Amino acid sequence: MATATFAVDLVLLSEIVAPVLISVFFTSFWLGLICLLSYRYYCNFPSDASGIKATVGTTVTFQTFNTIVMARMSYYYLVASFGSPDHLLVPVWEFGASILMLTLIDYMVQTLYAYRLGLLIGKDRYILRGLVLALPLGALGFGMKVTVVVLSAEAFTDLGEYAWIVIVWFACLAGCDIILTTSQAFYLHYHRTGIARTNHIVNTLILYITTTALVASLLIIIQLSLFVTLGGWNYAQTFLTFQTSAIRIICLLANLSSRKTFSRDGSRISPETGTNQGVSFGSEGRSLDFNKTNVVDFRTSVALNNIMNISDSTERSQKRLSFVHTNSEGSKL
Repeated sequence: MATATFAVDLVLLSEIVAPVLISVFFTSFWLGLICLLSYRYYCNFPSDASGIKATVGTTVTFQTFNTIVMARMSYYYLVASFGSPDHLLVPVWEFGASILMLTLIDYMVQTLYAYRLGLLIGKDRYILRGLVLALPLGALGFGMKVTVVVLSAEAFTDLGEYAWIVIVWFACLAGCDIILTTSQAFYLHYHRTGIARTNHIVNTLILYITTTALVASLLIIIQLSLFVTLGGWNYAQTFLTFQTSAIRIICLLANLSSRKTFSRDGSRISPETGTNQGVSFGSEGRSLDFNKTNVVDFRTSVALNNIMNISDSTERSQKRLSFVHTNSEGSKL
């Protein structure tokens, strides 16, 4: 009986610990890429809101800590526990700490996307706002519960009793990602106009949002499907779980940095005015496309400006008023 139990433990060990140890090499690679992208972000967008920059810095810090914790866990299982197979069957605190870091990173990134969605849709759409705030909180709560379960487990076999918590955790993450991605794409599509340059900006934003956000969404859906189909923790699902947070940060940094690409066609945000040079405010409460001298909807201009120029609200308002005043004087001349 003891031999059979030990054999089951070894099978579960290969499904959980083995992919985690392999993930150390990948997380180290992702961390280097994240550091590079975050450095370029801070250099290119120094006027972004303090909350946005703090969120980016915090997620990078959490990912750095996660990489260190996973490296220490590898040392324990591969070096310190060499010749002691019984030690391999017990989850160490680093395992739970790593899951906690993944949970916090997911929550912060999804909250940031929810903030950008709020800038895009305005003050209405209360049901949508409630969903994109409730689902990250649900994922945060269930992720912390998984952390507590791992920290209190005496063996990896104890994790199977709480499979439903992991399923709900993945479901909340997947649901929030899907809602955020589709909602941003839908409302950007809603702000299309008859002006080619404005439509080009909208199309580019939709492309970046869908391609970056869908990567994390697909990873979560795959993890959920594998966990449900194979009846619990398994090799592929565990490996993807410890990669998703790093990939999510990379996608976020790529999404934020995508605003710089508009400088290639004359639509970069002006550092003097804080507004987009291709779609900017006109003197009559509307938006003027300088490259085509056409007037577009004021709400479209506000929405695009909020998405591409996420500086502090006070600073952004001052820049808008200054620019509108400048345009008014120009129109009088």
